[in-house]
Amino acid sequence: PIATITGDRDICEGESTTLTAVGGDSYIWDDGSTDASITISNAKNIGVTVTDINGCKAVGTTEVTVNPNPIAMITGSDEICTGSNAEFTATGGTSYIWSLNNETTNKLTVTTAGIYTVTITDANGCQSEASKTLTVTANPIATITGDRDICEGESTILTAEGNGTFVWHDGSTSSSIQISSNTNASVTITDASGCK
Repeated sequence: PIATITGDRDICEGESTTLTAVGGDSYIWDDGSTDASITISNAKNIGVTVTDINGCKAVGTTEVTVNPNPIAMITGSDEICTGSNAEFTATGGTSYIWSLNNETTNKLTVTTAGIYTVTITDANGCQSEASKTLTVTANPIATITGDRDICEGESTILTAEGNGTFVWHDGSTSSSIQISSNTNASVTITDASGCK
């Protein structure tokens, strides 16, 4: 008889393959099993002896390769401020698909808080997943209090309110500023998260 083994010989880590022997009436695999098919989940050289109806025998062999799964990674900011965006970059594969909207590039621009997952596939067809959580922090609320109408020769104290550090239009960094002339006063407040 002519002994042949069919089935997928290249699998990914964690998978298994079913090999089937053909060419005879009875079969004995290296591990002693006598079914026509055998399931393999680890890398090995495997052989089968087939016997035909006349008692004639032949041996078939094959090698099963187990390819390691790729390592998926996502880089990019974990936290952004309201109104800004983050760019996530996935690495580790040759093709990518994001759970958000089935985008197939390795880069994804995100603006909404949540968990983002990408599935990567390598050249062997093996896959892996990675997830990244994005937090969106609200910008601080900046207000300015104080008298906005003064008389010539007078001055007013304007005070910035809000959680964070202050930078006024003239570069001063205190919470209050003294104004004695017509001025478009402005202040930028930056909180602990860097939101402005």
